[in-house]
Amino acid sequence: MTGAPAAWLGLSWAPDPVYDIALARNLAAVLALGAGGCELRGRRAAALTLALAMVAVSAGFWSAALLRPYGLLVDSGVTRWAADTVVTARAGGTDILLAGEPGAMTPWRMAAERTSSDLVLAVPTLLPPIVLVASVLAIALLWPGRAASLAAMLWIAASTGPLDALRGVGLLDGIWRRPGRAIEWTAAVVMALGLSRLLRRWPRAAVIAVAIIMTAACLRGSPPRLGLLEAALHLTLDAHVWLVAGVAGLVIIRDPPAIVMAAGGALLVLASAVVPVFDTATASAFARLGLVLGAAPALEALAEGKRWVTAVAVSVALAGSYVAWWDPSRTDPVAKESLAPVPDGLAQATDWIAVHTDPGGVFIAHPDYAPAVAALGGRRVLRAPGYATAPDDERRRRLEQAVLDGNWPEALRSRYGIRYVLLAPGQFSERGLESPEQLAARGSFREIYASGKGLHVYELGEARR
Repeated sequence: MTGAPAAWLGLSWAPDPVYDIALARNLAAVLALGAGGCELRGRRAAALTLALAMVAVSAGFWSAALLRPYGLLVDSGVTRWAADTVVTARAGGTDILLAGEPGAMTPWRMAAERTSSDLVLAVPTLLPPIVLVASVLAIALLWPGRAASLAAMLWIAASTGPLDALRGVGLLDGIWRRPGRAIEWTAAVVMALGLSRLLRRWPRAAVIAVAIIMTAACLRGSPPRLGLLEAALHLTLDAHVWLVAGVAGLVIIRDPPAIVMAAGGALLVLASAVVPVFDTATASAFARLGLVLGAAPALEALAEGKRWVTAVAVSVALAGSYVAWWDPSRTDPVAKESLAPVPDGLAQATDWIAVHTDPGGVFIAHPDYAPAVAALGGRRVLRAPGYATAPDDERRRRLEQAVLDGNWPEALRSRYGIRYVLLAPGQFSERGLESPEQLAARGSFREIYASGKGLHVYELGEARR
């Protein structure tokens, strides 16, 4: 598999999060000041271009720095998702990573089946700059209100703040943890802004369309959730200057779609604290966007043609934004562990498995390695404790023991399609295996792979009589 997701962008190297972060932040600051300078000269299109470049540098730096797909073999939920996705693409069928256990064909699994499983695994890691750039362009190109490009640049700074991140509902921090939600939110924003433009002569219709899209995007609530008081504080203190400027702007400008986005998003945030059917983070992003759409034209009206006012606002907002100073290696333990590549020995073994074993063959592997067999090698496993549990897990456990003893019931072995065993030193010692080589003495096992790192793959033959 392609280890570093950034390889799909054509990068043959990865930035170092220790030695290269200072350069990235300095470049982001230069781009922010450049955007302010272009705004001062009345070249707003150029200012927006530099602001987008700042996003690509700041958020893209961390997407490129991860040397494995975010959370792979680190977070159990991400690993389970990756395993289900990869076995669908490489082994076929609808079963999840556990042989004989069917699962729903999610959009991710269908995409992996039709394209490349490595690419699908890389997508969530690459999403932060994509989501931010897409939402910025949507505002600049689709929003019918005044100062759309100015609102787009301010959105970069307002989309996530430090307090939003601390509460776990910041847009930027949630993209890796909830990539599906991030894609849905982005699509909803594009639809809402596009319909606002199409229906600008019919403001009531635009309000109804935005409200429906926003509510639909916030359904199916999932963590993180805030209590009612915490939600109220998030909508007020966490928003600080954006709340003041946004409310003042909405009162002055009176843009109906922006008002319904800000007010409706806030109501959905409060409702999510009481009714878990609504998603807090998604509603919060809509509420903040509504405030920005109100603040931008108000700021431009306040400036009254004095470009230095909006230029200072753009420079300060971008240079001091959470996006520019984002450091997930300090705030996200999963991201920190994802900065390390998959160990070479494991990567080599699973690459060999993907090429040289039968796609329909099922593996027995220790719980430490079973997820890797599925997520990296694309082969289903009999058991994967801690990641997925089948209703007949006890029977599977007894069958696993019988296979490792070299005396298995042929009917059960055929039922689950067991064909291979992956072993490493010290694994299954509770089953009496002190070393992988002892397995061959217990029955008809043929060693078909051995690595210098101690990983061995055996193929089952006939059970011992």
